[in-house]
Amino acid sequence: MRTAFYNHWPKSEDQWNVKIGDHFHEMIKMTGERKGMSEWIDQAINGKGWDSYFYASNDSTEQRFYKLYPNYKVFEDIYLV
Repeated sequence: MRTAFYNHWPKSEDQWNVKIGDHFHEMIKMTGERKGMSEWIDQAINGKGWDSYFYASNDSTEQRFYKLYPNYKVFEDIYLV
């Protein structure tokens, strides 16, 4: 899970309107050669991540579908056990 630390106003309809504190969950591949990898890793490997926008669902909204969010405005949540 990733948490936003900057606001972001979408430039197109396929981007999330991001507010500070929003939580994002990336898609995880469940089939194929890269099974279990996140969308972020898959896009980076395929060279599609150069623009720093990745697909994820936004837990802060009631809409459960995937849109683009700017990766440079979020941080990875780290849980210590």
